[in-house]
Formats: sequence, structure tokens, C-alpha cells
Amino acid sequence: MEAPIQALQGLGVNFVHSFSFDIDKFARATIQANCQQKGELYEDLTKRDNRDKYTDVYVARFPCQPFSMGGKQQGFKDNKGRGKILFHVKDYIVKNQPKLFMLENVRAPSASGMVSISVPY
Repeated sequence: MEAPIQALQGLGVNFVHSFSFDIDKFARATIQANCQQKGELYEDLTKRDNRDKYTDVYVARFPCQPFSMGGKQQGFKDNKGRGKILFHVKDYIVKNQPKLFMLENVRAPSASGMVSISVPY
């Protein structure tokens, strides 16, 4: 969990951890245990105002179940709403225009053409 933070810490890179999200309480506990820097930890990315926190580097992952070959492949029409989380990630990127952003997920979204994001800035 929070592999980018762990990688930066392991490399000795000087950075400030601003915030993280995870809806799972056990994942949040792991993030708090593993991160030397304690940025804000939000429970639900979909309920936070994307204009209140700028960061130079934005790394995001979104649920793989709607897009994974092993899942139901419901994509954006996922019956649990997980497919739409990507749009909240895009909203943050558009509103805050970080210097660098990286999105992580399973191979299926881009390989199948199910996900294509245009960020106009």
C-alpha cells in the first residue's frame, strides 16, 4: 500500500506526503503504519473537494474490479460505482494541474480501450 511513498522513502528522496485515500479501514491502517510522513488520510476520494489540496506529483490508483479480465468487466457501469472513481481522479488533475501525474491499474482498461482520458492543460 502506498508503494510510491515507500519507493521514495527507500530511495532517500526528500518529499512531503500531502494526502492519501483509501476506503478500506485496514488499508488506511497499513498506510499509517508504513508512511514515515503522515499526510492527510481521507476515507473516500469521491467526497472530498478536489480544490483544497495541491501537490506537484499526483499518483492515483482506482479499483480494478470493473475493468479487470478477472472481474465482471462492467467498466464505468459497475453496479457498485467503482468504475466512476476514475472521473474523480481526472477532476483532481484538471482542477489542480500537478506537474506530474501517474495512474496505476490493471492492463485491461487501456488494452481494451475502455479507458481514455483527455486532460486539457
